[in-house]
Amino acid sequence: MLVYLSLSVIYKFYLQFSDGSEFYPDYFTHLVGEQSKDLLNTFGYATEMVPHLEEPSLKVIIGNVYVARVIEGCNGLSVLILFISFIVAFSGRLKATLLYLLSGSVIIYVVNVLRIVILSIWLYKYPEQSEFLHAVVFPAIIYGAVFLLWIFWVNRFSKLNQKMSKPVKYILLFILITVLVLIRWFENELFYDPYLTFFHNDYLYIDSPRREVLKLVAFTVLRYVLNGLVSLGILYVVFKDRNIIKFSALVYAMAFIILICGYLYFVINPKQTDYYFFFNLRRFLIQPVILILLLPAFYYYKLTKGLK
Repeated sequence: MLVYLSLSVIYKFYLQFSDGSEFYPDYFTHLVGEQSKDLLNTFGYATEMVPHLEEPSLKVIIGNVYVARVIEGCNGLSVLILFISFIVAFSGRLKATLLYLLSGSVIIYVVNVLRIVILSIWLYKYPEQSEFLHAVVFPAIIYGAVFLLWIFWVNRFSKLNQKMSKPVKYILLFILITVLVLIRWFENELFYDPYLTFFHNDYLYIDSPRREVLKLVAFTVLRYVLNGLVSLGILYVVFKDRNIIKFSALVYAMAFIILICGYLYFVINPKQTDYYFFFNLRRFLIQPVILILLLPAFYYYKLTKGLK
């Protein structure tokens, strides 16, 4: 957690001091945009990355068609911070840890550029699927890559041969994961949350959207509880350990108290300069990020326990 907070603070200062005079809107976002453009052109799609005149982002233009935009959140650095924090928390030997941090960061960076390229092509060909691509496919690619890297990291300590689980286990996992996807897919219909659209674009111009605080908090709590219950179900199916479920429930409860206090502070005292912290804190409340952290952590615990 200390590593995550430290890197987040550093990244926040980086964004504040990036004026976009040389590399627009900032160096890393500009670099990701240019490399995505080069790949798209290599694949035969005549592409330009044009600075957006009304916001700090890059327009992705394929064949004179404006298909998408690359904003700061697309550069993958916030995901890299999450990845690095986990690896450091469960570090092994110094040399192995450093090498894995370097190679893993490169892999995540490459996957991030590829997802921008792939989704730009899909949006160019199937613009009617933009909501599904942005809400489900886009985050699934990058978070899926991070999760696999975490699992590989914790699994490298084990030489155990795992037996194939029963088909019922996979069916239950499929159902539970589908529920999480549906919660994300139908978020606009299920939950009152003006910040869903606010963080797409409006955060660049205003401090906060119009909102009913009590209603907003109630629906945010509801979403956290729904994600939490489904996540606990996934943890039980994977590990079948009541102690893990009890501990996880305690983690969710303690995390909720901390997160909701911070959430209320940012909602009641909105400042445009705090959007990065608020965005990432809110992510833990409305997305199953805690599950992504707990799964490899408990997997590591099970493996090390089994080797003793």
